[in-house]
Amino acid sequence: MGKVLEYIKNMISNQDKKKVVENCIIFIIIGILIIITGGAIIKRKDTGIGREYLQENRTNTGYDKESIGILKDNEDYSVEEKLEKILSQIAGAGKVSVMITYVSGDEKVPAYDIRKS
Repeated sequence: MGKVLEYIKNMISNQDKKKVVENCIIFIIIGILIIITGGAIIKRKDTGIGREYLQENRTNTGYDKESIGILKDNEDYSVEEKLEKILSQIAGAGKVSVMITYVSGDEKVPAYDIRKS
């Protein structure tokens, strides 16, 4: 360790002060660029609260992926039922069928209107 420090001191003392400052600035800029690009290249873990919550429920209560999907579907279904009830109470609406899809959902169904008289 002592030899390394001596080598660095000799390099600094042998060089011009202006050159030392320039080299330090260059090293600082290179370090900042490495930090910025390293953050963009390395993928970080998704530590969202939702994932942690689902993971805890699955391991603690014995739910597997399928049952978590069923629970989510049941929750969506209750929202659909509530919306159907509200829309069917509108005068002139008649029988209403509702399907709610989310942006992250896999199922894509085009919206259509069926008129029965």
